[in-house]
Amino acid sequence: MTENPTFREEGLSNYRPVRAIIPLITPAVEQSGRVSVDRESIPRIVDFVLPHVNAFFLLGSTGEGPYMNLDNKREALERFVSAINKRRPILVHVSSPNSQEMLAVAERAESLGVDGLVLSPLFGEDANPYERVTQLVNLSGLPVTIYNNPNIQHGQSLAPEFIEWVVAQPKVVAVKDSSSQAVVFQQWLSHRSPSFRVLQGSSRLLKESLVNGVDGYVLQSMNFSPTQHSWDVLMPNGVMDDEAVNQAIAIRGQAKGTPDIKRLLHNMGLIRSPSTFGGEGGIDQEKRTIFKPSVLVLCGPPLVGKTTLALKLTERSNFVSLDVDPLRNIMDPSRQGVNLRDKQPYKDREKQLAMMKSVFTRLCKIAAEDTMLGYPVILSGGFAAYTHDILRELKEHLDERNIPLRVLRLTTNRDELLRRLEERIKDPYSQSDIRTEENLDWALTLFADSTSIPNLNVPVAVIDTSDPNHIEKTFRELEDLRVK
Repeated sequence: MTENPTFREEGLSNYRPVRAIIPLITPAVEQSGRVSVDRESIPRIVDFVLPHVNAFFLLGSTGEGPYMNLDNKREALERFVSAINKRRPILVHVSSPNSQEMLAVAERAESLGVDGLVLSPLFGEDANPYERVTQLVNLSGLPVTIYNNPNIQHGQSLAPEFIEWVVAQPKVVAVKDSSSQAVVFQQWLSHRSPSFRVLQGSSRLLKESLVNGVDGYVLQSMNFSPTQHSWDVLMPNGVMDDEAVNQAIAIRGQAKGTPDIKRLLHNMGLIRSPSTFGGEGGIDQEKRTIFKPSVLVLCGPPLVGKTTLALKLTERSNFVSLDVDPLRNIMDPSRQGVNLRDKQPYKDREKQLAMMKSVFTRLCKIAAEDTMLGYPVILSGGFAAYTHDILRELKEHLDERNIPLRVLRLTTNRDELLRRLEERIKDPYSQSDIRTEENLDWALTLFADSTSIPNLNVPVAVIDTSDPNHIEKTFRELEDLRVK
């Protein structure tokens, strides 16, 4: 990992953001309907990404800062600053519903010794962008990065005349443009200089930005695939690696938004819970179905819709989802630093099965830990014969604590499987290694015995995912697990 030369040479007070900057998620836990900062997970996620990034961007839209109360913001900042421990520069997004809270966050961030502040000038109640910038630069001695993100600015991008004004402010040293609009980005880029850095916040414009000499990027997908997004990987010796950039862009499709990213990180065992602070994609607490602590096993071969059904359940309830594939991508060295679309699956059967046993063992351990935190958990995977002993051990552990386990066996017809396979082949973001009918048939053979889950003395229901009403049928099957 190449150190950030600006951070090391210029010193903290003159920091200018460059290269690979991670918009880190803020881990959260939910207890008794109250969402708070997950202190325990912060050091773990920091250490996971730190070797591959040049700086941290905290409390942005991915970090859910705009949706957190002041106490949670302060708590998160203190924990993050302690975990990072001056090993990388820290930028803190201070935008808040009103100017008083914005200034309070800025004061706390500066007192903790961070290296820069970030402001979305149009965020908040009747925000006047000129006033917000002026208030912040008058309060703080830290350099300020402007954050242009229409998603948290009532759908508006910053106006051209404001751009011309703000780049002339001495304390404004950079912009993170997440507008995904090439015209807007080019206007920012026209002001690029040694004293004003331009950062790309959209994967869609990543390649174009690197070609045009952007100073750095701030991308959501860095949270779950930091290695593939490091500056040294995408820009080795200052020259863009076209294939590496294409792969980084494709990885974005694995998670679209903070809730998806948190589900992936929870799946990897990096955070204790996928809970959100109620921002982008957050669940409406009053409308979701609440289930008691339990484990729901979704089993079946590839393309029967396990991941899709799990996602629908988590969107409409308090279930948290654990899927074998993201955890496997972390634990299996053969799947790291490669394009999984091109990887040939299962060539070394014994080695593959040994790895899969390790993955399923870890998955079941995470599930057991989640139930202890009070969550109902979805376990999604093939669950072929080699996993049955692992499932039995999980069942014994749950029985000791009177926590129920249920099994849903998913199925669909051959024509539907082939239709889904065709969609997967066309999907430029898919990282699946099942990309031919031959591979599909091999996988169906491997998972054929997953249609007969071992006798766990638990209810087993068959769900046909080609049925338009299969989601409602699933909820009916789980009726007795609901909190009445």
